[in-house]
Amino acid sequence: MQNMLSIGEMAKLRSVTVDTLQKAGANLAFGTDFPIDILNPLLQIYRAVTRIDSSGKTVWHPHERITLAEALKAYTAGSVYGTFRDEELGTLEVGKLADIIVLERNLFEMPVEEIPNTKIRLTIVDGKVVFDHTTSLIEK
Repeated sequence: MQNMLSIGEMAKLRSVTVDTLQKAGANLAFGTDFPIDILNPLLQIYRAVTRIDSSGKTVWHPHERITLAEALKAYTAGSVYGTFRDEELGTLEVGKLADIIVLERNLFEMPVEEIPNTKIRLTIVDGKVVFDHTTSLIEK
């Protein structure tokens, strides 16, 4: 009986098993758990890639890490798939609504530790610019 796990310990082993779910064929659909967690998708993407928890120190189930490309897909096309609106949202295609952001740097060309602090420079919702902080991006 000493080797039995409590219900809480069993839940910890089976929670947020994103890579296992993905390998089993599940479509990952990410979102923030606001107000339970910080409303910052880049921080959540960082956590999915590194599996470092909110303490910033503890790596939680490292075997469940996913790639940056997989995390970005889960936050875009995956979350839209979960709302049954993937025919109109989620990917950049002719005829779909254009909800996009432009970041100050390419996430694929920076150290993963810098992802959470990356700044958004431009936000477009339904094809309209709603946030524009691009003056520093324009060459003079």
